[in-house]
Amino acid sequence: MSMNIVRFAIVISVVCMLACPLFSPQAQAEPARATEKPDHNGPYTAGWRFESFKGSSKAYYNTLKIFYPAASAAENATANLTGAPFPTIIMLPFMTGNVEVYNSNAPVMVSWGMVVVVFGVNWNDASNSANPTDLNELLNQLETENQTGGHKLQGMMDKSGYGISGISAGGAKSVIAGRYVSRIAA
Repeated sequence: MSMNIVRFAIVISVVCMLACPLFSPQAQAEPARATEKPDHNGPYTAGWRFESFKGSSKAYYNTLKIFYPAASAAENATANLTGAPFPTIIMLPFMTGNVEVYNSNAPVMVSWGMVVVVFGVNWNDASNSANPTDLNELLNQLETENQTGGHKLQGMMDKSGYGISGISAGGAKSVIAGRYVSRIAA
């Protein structure tokens, strides 16, 4: 008798493992998500520019590499404002990584209508670099550029659409520091 109960429990468990995911909200939404997970670049071309950032409490400058929708794939290319303003994502590199680590990822994100700001973390000052004060001051700098006539980033950034991300140590820093910056929504 107990062997039949065990078999019955196993059969029910297998059926649930196979059938239950079919009825979950995620499974039902999957066909719609196919368009949200494109396997190709979007309509925008990524240009990029380098800038420096110096936090008010720092004795050093951080390098920024800013990727944005542009007329051509080139450094300091003319911005493409079609569809602007765009969500802006700050990306922090992995430990010892620099602003070049997202050279393959950032253009894909930009191609779908985003501005990507790669923050060159000073890994010699890892616990203090890219802290919440730095991130707030960086957003202030970006917002000033967004409003400055003639600047490459003028009109590009949506102030209500800031996000932050990273890989490995940069991902950890993005979660730890980003949670204290009220303007970062994702």
